[in-house]
Amino acid sequence: MKVINCIVLLSVLSLASCEKDDENTLCYSFDVRQCHTDLFSSDVPESDTKQLREQKMKNWLEDQSYKIKDISLVISFHEAVCEACHVCPQGDRYFIKIADGDDIPDAEDLQLLNFETADCEEGF
Repeated sequence: MKVINCIVLLSVLSLASCEKDDENTLCYSFDVRQCHTDLFSSDVPESDTKQLREQKMKNWLEDQSYKIKDISLVISFHEAVCEACHVCPQGDRYFIKIADGDDIPDAEDLQLLNFETADCEEGF
């Protein structure tokens, strides 16, 4: 009986810590441009695996002063895209989590396409 009580208690504490974590998290998303015109294109090649692209993008964003808690790449997020370089997404979208209260650099300086707040459940 004590083992079951311990398991239940640990489960409740785990869920509570996850909820608290989400309350202290800001989430954003942005798209990858067609024609490799993003500032990060040479550092985060599209030919890499999904996991490697996520790690390289995390490193690139941290070099730009973002404090990334988590990152996720959704391949082919956009089913249909336009055909203009630099203004149209190629289909993939990144989702990032940042600790609330951290200074967030101006996304316009990084020229991230469609940079916007996101639901912290989406993309992760």
